[in-house]
Amino acid sequence: MEEVEKFRPIQDGDLIGIENVVSLLDVIIVRLTTMNKELDLGKGLLFQKIMRLLPEKMIIDFSNLRREECLRSLRDWINEEAQVKRRAREIVRETSESKESYRSNTKSFFAKKETH
Repeated sequence: MEEVEKFRPIQDGDLIGIENVVSLLDVIIVRLTTMNKELDLGKGLLFQKIMRLLPEKMIIDFSNLRREECLRSLRDWINEEAQVKRRAREIVRETSESKESYRSNTKSFFAKKETH
């Protein structure tokens, strides 16, 4: 498929890239299902091409799960990973924002006294 050929491999931690792969897989799955080419959704050339788009760590993690090696299973798993990464980023952002807010609203006990 041309869409896969044009896609650049994603870097580890690239949430937008991961979400784009999920969207690509959605399109491919719908298209192949509509064309009655269900067999192409299995572990074949297309599956291997999609796997090459992923960072090595994601390939290892997917392989370790022992899920069925097909495009649907891969799409579902990548989508789950994207949701986990998105939530983790939100937590980190909220934590750092609340720390920053706390720091700006508190005064140090050891602050220098003003001398007149």
